[in-house]
Amino acid sequence: RHDNINMDPVVRAFAQHAGATAVIDAGDDTSAGQPWEAFSLESLDDDLGDLGDAIMVAGNHDHGRFVSGYLAKRGWTHLDHEQADKFGVRFFGVDDPRASGLGAFIPVKGPTFAEESSTLADEVCALDAKDQRVATVVVHDAKMARAALDRGCTDLVVGGHVHDEAAEAERFGGLQHARRQLGADVLLLPVVADDERDLGAVVVDGAEAGER
Repeated sequence: RHDNINMDPVVRAFAQHAGATAVIDAGDDTSAGQPWEAFSLESLDDDLGDLGDAIMVAGNHDHGRFVSGYLAKRGWTHLDHEQADKFGVRFFGVDDPRASGLGAFIPVKGPTFAEESSTLADEVCALDAKDQRVATVVVHDAKMARAALDRGCTDLVVGGHVHDEAAEAERFGGLQHARRQLGADVLLLPVVADDERDLGAVVVDGAEAGER
């Protein structure tokens, strides 16, 4: 997406057609996570925030507190090492620890991608051991949740990040890639940021998403 607000009414049209009652934002709504990009977040909230439950994680292009803080003030649930039960599904999410501006990754202090991946797996597996199994893990880059999935501690991973979701899905098999998760029968919409690329959609039903 990366500030491409022209995609928001397209996603809303999909959501309305599907009868969606919720939205999951897997990050990279901005290009640099800066206050001048508030217009992008305003558009997102205006077009999708009123569907019902709205949850989000921050992507590498959303690094910092501005994006998550802006959406939290408008009622979005920010999942950062947090779990939440929404429309009968238990979710757990973690922000991407990396930072990108308008170009390459920027060095930042704090946990690395590998460290956060390990921590996420431990946290999700600890919940599973306490009979609080997480049905769906939401991350920006689906590779962050690979260990949790391989350890059998969750059922579905929803992510964004990639701009060629078909190739990435082929590489990582069981990982489901999407930018938005909508509805009780869950509709996954990978929305690419580049106007010249086709929009793709993947539908996952409620049973696959862990609906109870």
